[in-house]
Amino acid sequence: MNFSVVLRNATNPIDDGFYLVAFRTLANKNYLILALSTIYIITLLGNVVLLVLILMNSSLHNPKYLAVCNLAIVDISMNSVIIPQMVPVFVFNQNRVSFGTCFSQMFFMHFFGDMESFSLALLAYDRLVAICWPLRYPTINTNLRMMLIIAGIWSLVFLLDIFPVTLAARLPYAVCSREPAISSEC
Repeated sequence: MNFSVVLRNATNPIDDGFYLVAFRTLANKNYLILALSTIYIITLLGNVVLLVLILMNSSLHNPKYLAVCNLAIVDISMNSVIIPQMVPVFVFNQNRVSFGTCFSQMFFMHFFGDMESFSLALLAYDRLVAICWPLRYPTINTNLRMMLIIAGIWSLVFLLDIFPVTLAARLPYAVCSREPAISSEC
């Protein structure tokens, strides 16, 4: 076996990558593509309808629904990061991934995954205030405060996720100089 492994750093101007070999032997790709496309369309339509309903109905312009809008935007973004990236792999057999693409995908996956968790925690906070202090709720949770909290969460999650991805991008990785014929060869 000829192993042509080259160690390169991600800061090298040559943008090498790696090959996804597990999906070549996957049976029934068409069903998987159909299921993923259906999930994506349903998620996209449901969240867009939710956003439009909240924006069109002025009685829903309150802090709770700002948090719900934030969760809908995060959900749309999370699915838009994951599912469209799978189409070239499954449909066109484009199984080569550059390191830049990999690290940007890793950042956005972690970013929107963390944002989803923080958005759910924000909804829990809103309900806690509404249940524990129902008479003071309108003064504690205003639209401005909820917008500031949402902006703070987006900033915090960005700062939490940018550093590990940046540090991981600086590490050396073993890369193949060609596509392997079988999965154990590189």
